[in-house]
Amino acid sequence: MKTLIVYYSLGGTTRRLARQLAEKLNADVSEIKCPRYGAGTLNYLRAGFDGARKFTPQIEMPKAPAGYDAVLIGGPVWVSTICAPLRSYLSSRPSFPEKIGLFLTSGGGAPQTNAVAHASELAPVPFAATLVLKDSTVKANGAKAEIDRFVQEIGAAFIRPGVSG
Repeated sequence: MKTLIVYYSLGGTTRRLARQLAEKLNADVSEIKCPRYGAGTLNYLRAGFDGARKFTPQIEMPKAPAGYDAVLIGGPVWVSTICAPLRSYLSSRPSFPEKIGLFLTSGGGAPQTNAVAHASELAPVPFAATLVLKDSTVKANGAKAEIDRFVQEIGAAFIRPGVSG
């Protein structure tokens, strides 16, 4: 299964998770770049404000998903919703394959179910699997079981009844 992982990371936690998933799936990785956000308190406040108002900033588009069997999309949760650069990416309506997955990282303060629901509204097809992890769990490498489950769900989404590999 040829897999592409597309993600945005402001603080590095989502990048770390994307690399762990890429290693398990032997996937290509492409990062969404957004010059609007960077390190520092003011940029974090801007990110939170933009998240709350569902702003869609300009982004540098990552590698196109054409030709891939699976695409996993990831980013941080900002103010109970998906981060603004991920919103911009999904709003651009890239031509995804039939099966896509979503992985999110969160500081843990707000309910992440809103973020999954918002991403689902923007995605052109339903997510075959979702994974939401707290930043502290990712940083401590404590998510092995959850990552393995997510990888298995992605793989199972490609098994068609009556077709053997």
